[in-house]
Amino acid sequence: MDTVHFSGYIEKLPSKAFSEISFKKFKRDIPTTYGIDDVSEFRYNDRLFFRRTVDGERVFLEYLPTDNPNFRIYRRQGQTASYYIENSKSGELKLLDERYKETLAEELDNPLVANLIALTNRNEFSLPYLLQNDHKVTKPRTFSKPISVVPFVGTGSGNVQIPIEFQNATVEQSMMLLTGGIGVEAFPNFRRNLSVSFMPYLAGLNSTGFHTMTVRPNEVFETNISLTWIGVQLPISARYYLDLKPQVLRLYAEVGYTLSMTLSQQSIQTGALVKPAEVRMDNRPVSIAEQHRGMVYGIGLDIIPLKAHVGIKSNSLTGQKIDSKITFINLQIGYRF
Repeated sequence: MDTVHFSGYIEKLPSKAFSEISFKKFKRDIPTTYGIDDVSEFRYNDRLFFRRTVDGERVFLEYLPTDNPNFRIYRRQGQTASYYIENSKSGELKLLDERYKETLAEELDNPLVANLIALTNRNEFSLPYLLQNDHKVTKPRTFSKPISVVPFVGTGSGNVQIPIEFQNATVEQSMMLLTGGIGVEAFPNFRRNLSVSFMPYLAGLNSTGFHTMTVRPNEVFETNISLTWIGVQLPISARYYLDLKPQVLRLYAEVGYTLSMTLSQQSIQTGALVKPAEVRMDNRPVSIAEQHRGMVYGIGLDIIPLKAHVGIKSNSLTGQKIDSKITFINLQIGYRF
């Protein structure tokens, strides 16, 4: 049967430690069980299985497809899956055990993917990705994990526009900002130079300013405003990475959208309406919107040997329902896991 191909139906994946299959030519037929010596390969739901000898025993191994002509990756099912690399020319099959990174480095013998081997895990996604790069990479480049976690802290400065509703006016004053959070970044494309990041963080701002405004002829409103605000920022961004020096420095640019939600805010407003013959005090508190939304733009660097992440972001946020705005530039420093 090794030299004959049949089309039909396999009842289920191989039983008895992947050493036999149940096959029938037509759906209504009674299935026939074939042993490992009867079948050399088969397809089941777009998954390919090949007969191989492991530790002197013939078993079916699942082939994890790549277009690498020199090496193949196989998976053996069980309570814990095991993986093998096969040299296509010699046919030699090696188990990828706890020392799998050393085995991969010896077999591939390709310095261009040495850094990728260090990031490779024993699973059905990471191992085929390694073989694809071994086959296609022609010059040094930076490799990254498909998903990384980045805790970070930051500081920034900017302006906050505060509405003074009882005067039907707004004032703008400078602010200082402290931030801290933890984000997730995923690289969906093959080269892993495009990413989608979700970097939520807590932000606290403090702003104080003195303002004078003309209410009507001969009437001036003077006010001193102090505002403390704490909120959560929920930015989602797309990033493009460019190697400055492979595996050392990587530059990125990003654009995204963010939602800002207020957790708490406090204000002190000391105002005086000054008329020619009268001064009327007005200490009503002021506030900014509970929600702000807007665009985020940024550039940054990954310092790969240090696993450091440094970025500068420009945020321009507009309040919902209340005419307030927050614009700031934020410097963030993080560590990439």
